[in-house]
Amino acid sequence: MRRALELGLDGFEYDLRACASGEAVLMHDETLSRTTNSHALLSKVQLPELFGVDAGSWFGKRYVGEPVPLFDEALELGTDHPGSAPMHMIELKETGLVEGVLEKLEEVHPRPEVRVASFLPDVVIEAQRAGLPAMLLADRASDDDRRLCRREGIAAYGVGPGGWASLDSGEDSDEAWAGCERWSWSLDDPEEILRACRLPLAGFNTNQPQRALAIRALARWASEDSGPYPLVCPELIVEPEALHEEIRVRGEWYGEWSVRLGLRNPFPFGVQVRCSLFFPSGAFQSEGLPRVIELQPEEERHLDVQLKGGA
Repeated sequence: MRRALELGLDGFEYDLRACASGEAVLMHDETLSRTTNSHALLSKVQLPELFGVDAGSWFGKRYVGEPVPLFDEALELGTDHPGSAPMHMIELKETGLVEGVLEKLEEVHPRPEVRVASFLPDVVIEAQRAGLPAMLLADRASDDDRRLCRREGIAAYGVGPGGWASLDSGEDSDEAWAGCERWSWSLDDPEEILRACRLPLAGFNTNQPQRALAIRALARWASEDSGPYPLVCPELIVEPEALHEEIRVRGEWYGEWSVRLGLRNPFPFGVQVRCSLFFPSGAFQSEGLPRVIELQPEEERHLDVQLKGGA
């Protein structure tokens, strides 16, 4: 979340559950086993016991000893940040949290902008009736949910990747959802992010913040373009059993690939493209990628690049 502020994002999304003593903590799962060094049920652990739990090691060595974050701590983030205060998209994973969330928000000055979200309709209705801007979550959009949002005055509705495509023509229009913000969650694929920016949605969350910021800027600058995402970069597939013996000795996840990349100029004028490769993990060598490419208006280009390495 601190990193989100550093990158200049509009806000962050996090999940809330209650521990045994009633305090709200940031936790997606019912158990602590996936993201901490404890295997207990969160609902059976008192807050003082949580202080000794390591919630950072699973993510990386630099986060060893990171404690389970509390809702109070999350609300403090951004209060002294320059510029606009970040939005908090707060997903309630269980019942019984709305009253506590409202009390905590009333203690914060200035009060942050929030969307209190849940897959549980009763929780969403409770939050909206308590005066909180609530968001109903679903995997895919449905007309039943649209009617529920309209009947209860729900402030927002969010669906998963591709979830807005499930509606018939006209049911996904701004007119059909008048008075209810349209959102998406977990948009990581470039095409999905670009589609969200073009609709446009009121907002979305993502695990690829830098990609999302770049695509949002692209959608604004190339507002007349309706083509596909202008960069095609195929996935690298590693099949250890198919590697030659002399390659396999270097590790199961080592490989060599000939990759065809695609570029498209979405602008009605010529552009200069500076090229580089970024790998989230591992070590790779590349050949065949030029440093700079000149593209004419709406020109498409393919590049054959050789990659060697692994993770």
